[in-house]
Amino acid sequence: MTSVEPPERLRKANFDDLYTSPDPRAYYRALRPLDYRVPHHGSGFFRSVLARLPVGDRVPRVLDLCCSYGINGALLKYDVEFEELYDHYCAPDAADLPVDGLLRRDREFFGPRGRSPGAHVTGLDTSAAAIAYGREAGLLDAGHVRDLERDEPSGDLVATMAGVDLVTTTGGVGYITERTFDRLFRALPATPGRSVPWVAAVVLRVFPYDGIARTLARYGLTTRRLGAPVPQRRFRDAAEQADALAALDRLGVDPTGHEDDGHFYADLYLSAPAAAHPALGIPAARRARE
Repeated sequence: MTSVEPPERLRKANFDDLYTSPDPRAYYRALRPLDYRVPHHGSGFFRSVLARLPVGDRVPRVLDLCCSYGINGALLKYDVEFEELYDHYCAPDAADLPVDGLLRRDREFFGPRGRSPGAHVTGLDTSAAAIAYGREAGLLDAGHVRDLERDEPSGDLVATMAGVDLVTTTGGVGYITERTFDRLFRALPATPGRSVPWVAAVVLRVFPYDGIARTLARYGLTTRRLGAPVPQRRFRDAAEQADALAALDRLGVDPTGHEDDGHFYADLYLSAPAAAHPALGIPAARRARE
């Protein structure tokens, strides 16, 4: 996801160029040495929420924000683990393939691994190249190229939101804010009996989530932070870690046992109708210094 510089004066490493390549090989090669693993944690969280959605027997429909090449889509639609995606895209025999050859390799790899019941995944991102690749590879069922921090949803995106059951994001918050969520949820049709989509977000602890939670509350969703923080990736250098620790201090978040070990950490947030939370069986969490 390429967008504006993250807020809160945090100078995170910039990986924008990884999201505009015609395929995801550079993305995986650059992030593997940093032990980037938040999609692994996010996919387990999202699958647990999907299993609890009140959708009956139909396949749930997901809108993944800041989807890039469809990494979350791959993990929700197919029976693969994130480490297997690293192996697949970083393999020596994939290095010199043209893009169409890599797409054929993708289809052979993912084709027999369809997850049941799986999910129908639509991606939203500002990178046309990433969306196009995700769709061609079958990691996304559909995609929209839009920056909702700046623009209103397109007509096609409004139509998509009418059928969405769950909105997801891993690592997008900080690039997207409550503006994106407000524009999405304002686009929901006023259909009698139509439930509001739930939101499952994996959010770096250096970014506050309060504004998004307040926005979602206007649409009838109660936000809870669940479980324990999960590692996102190692800091690229000491300067990035120092900035992260300073941001946490401003937020009153204790980094002991987490960011001070050399990694970014993220919290898991679920926004759902208040009555649904007690039945989910997912324990709520407490933030340090609360």
